[in-house]
Amino acid sequence: MRGFGAKDAERDAALAWIAAAHADGQIGEADRDLRLDRARGAETADELATLTRDLRPVARAAQPAPMVPVRRGPSRRAGGVLVGLSIFLVLVGVGVTGLVALLALAVGPSGTTGRAGGSSEAVPVVVTDGELDASGLRGFLRAYSEQFGTDEALQVVVADGRVTVTVPVRGEEPSARMWAWSGSWEQLSGRTPVAAGVATVDLRTLDVRRLVRNVEVARSALGRDVGVQRVVVSDSGTGPRVRVHLAGDGTAGTVVTTPGGRVVSGVTS
Repeated sequence: MRGFGAKDAERDAALAWIAAAHADGQIGEADRDLRLDRARGAETADELATLTRDLRPVARAAQPAPMVPVRRGPSRRAGGVLVGLSIFLVLVGVGVTGLVALLALAVGPSGTTGRAGGSSEAVPVVVTDGELDASGLRGFLRAYSEQFGTDEALQVVVADGRVTVTVPVRGEEPSARMWAWSGSWEQLSGRTPVAAGVATVDLRTLDVRRLVRNVEVARSALGRDVGVQRVVVSDSGTGPRVRVHLAGDGTAGTVVTTPGGRVVSGVTS
């Protein structure tokens, strides 16, 4: 797994940032709970950064200065007025500066407040040169939930450089659209009917940590020179399954697990 191990202080800061973003109205309650859960289970600083990189910093409200009783008198009263006026001007200056900073973050260097087609920031892809990247996979899961407002998918195919996903469409007749994600979203097909017997998979049940561990076990069994060709998550009617296909150096094999990581079928050629 890439990146340095997440420290307790970094994890606490990420949890606080996510909670503040929810209070600020940047994310909904479901998104907040999902981010908090993944932040608690994150193993590296990169994973924590992925959960907060699209959130704007929330300026903390200035706390009022404690009241100190003083003697009443003409000279002290005038001095108190001047001190209070000075504090007010300082707080106004700080507030204006913070507002300008927040506007700059929202607008961005290009002068636009929105990002068509998904995030324009560099997002780690899930599979690169046969290596499965846990941070990239978690980034995709978060992006999917934000883009489509659901964690249900008919099929997810993770291959080198991008993820192809079949997204269910609500309606009287079961149908779906196909999308691709490689850091931003691209629609690949219009609305098409769904075959009978195909069920959706709740992507929240996908245990990324155990998936990566199962891949390493399979690579050890086949030989360290093999790499991940693709990962397919689907339910053809027998329950949700994760199929990991590996190949390299004249060797190939497949391991089948549940989304939670239980091995259903060991490495088979």
